[in-house]
Amino acid sequence: IFVKTIYEGKTEKHDLGTSQKCHKCGSEGERYKGKFSCPSCSLKDYNADLNAAINIAERGIKSLGKTEGLGAVP
Repeated sequence: IFVKTIYEGKTEKHDLGTSQKCHKCGSEGERYKGKFSCPSCSLKDYNADLNAAINIAERGIKSLGKTEGLGAVP
């Protein structure tokens, strides 16, 4: 997934990889038919789009200089 970020007049393109990363532990998981599962932390049948959205929000929070976020993806 490629996302363009617009912040203070600057546009940047990021390869996020948010669909493959677990929002809870940051490990690589599996996405299949709208569901996400992580073998590392035993997260099963989680909504795949929600998992990716949490990861995107986490990166957005960190890009604004916040130290606390929502999930595990740097």
